[in-house]
Amino acid sequence: PRVNNEIDVPQVRVVGDNIEKPGIYPLAQALKMAEKMNLDLVEISAQTDPPVCKITDYQKFLYQKRKKAK
Repeated sequence: PRVNNEIDVPQVRVVGDNIEKPGIYPLAQALKMAEKMNLDLVEISAQTDPPVCKITDYQKFLYQKRKKAK
């Protein structure tokens, strides 16, 4: 999955456990939200319009993905 500055679309749908208002945001604003929380913006579904991104710790995201795959 693409992370932070690798994401190159104008708008993203932001979701996550620690988001006060999930919704569609400009990419710059979504990146600022993630940076403010010291977390990463991770694209979890690139096929939708706009892509769905989650604000989470990227290393934790990878760990959970590997654990789920097993």
